[in-house]
Amino acid sequence: PSVDDRMFTCSLIQDDKGYIDDIERDDRASKSLYEYIYIDKDGNCSAPTFEFRKDVLDASLYRRWMEFGTLYGASHTSLVAISGEGDALETIVTRPFLTQYVEIAILVLAQRASILRFQKQIINDIEKKDIQELQAKYIDYRNQLHFFEISPQEQGLELYELIKKQLYIEKEVEVLEKNLGILYEKVNIDNSYMYSQFGIIIGLFAMGSFMLELFGFILGTEGGTDFFVQLCALKCKISVTLFFIVLLILLYKFAIKKFFK
Repeated sequence: PSVDDRMFTCSLIQDDKGYIDDIERDDRASKSLYEYIYIDKDGNCSAPTFEFRKDVLDASLYRRWMEFGTLYGASHTSLVAISGEGDALETIVTRPFLTQYVEIAILVLAQRASILRFQKQIINDIEKKDIQELQAKYIDYRNQLHFFEISPQEQGLELYELIKKQLYIEKEVEVLEKNLGILYEKVNIDNSYMYSQFGIIIGLFAMGSFMLELFGFILGTEGGTDFFVQLCALKCKISVTLFFIVLLILLYKFAIKKFFK
């Protein structure tokens, strides 16, 4: 499946009738090729004009071995090939297509499925913990599936890039990473706001303690030892009270409030 309402098709045709030679100049052959690559019904080409069809086919075809009778094509629903017949082509065309190139198509489909799943998980009210988990999963995806070079063979790399282009992998990744960046920015803003509030509370607590110390120093010099001892006890009680008030505020703001939400 191509992760939507269509199926992804891999197909290899072996034909010695010179079909490839007619593609560039014959309208009927061009329609037939388009129907093959884009899985249209026979005789029902969804790109009826020759010029438009030519532009689409130019972006869909891999022509490296066209002069030797082998042509590859890819679309968002298929990976196909046309080649000649004969035992000599078994090793250089048929077997690589049925093994390596089909596996490349499966890999790109897995990439597309992963990207679409990430996009569905990005919602406006996603929690910070879920954003961090999503980030970790996306890093795993990049390391395990999103390869730059998947074959030592140049043709394998070129077909890999063609299939990725037809399945919009790089465009989807660009959109996904942009949306993830917006989420990270949201988390950073929320964290900055939280830290600023926490800093204000700590600052007020420190300022209160300083004022108590200053008040005690001024009055303690005039009230004698007993008064100084009583003032120290009062400062201790006020400090403990302020500490528990701050603790309750923080507990409510960052734990209880979130729990009840």
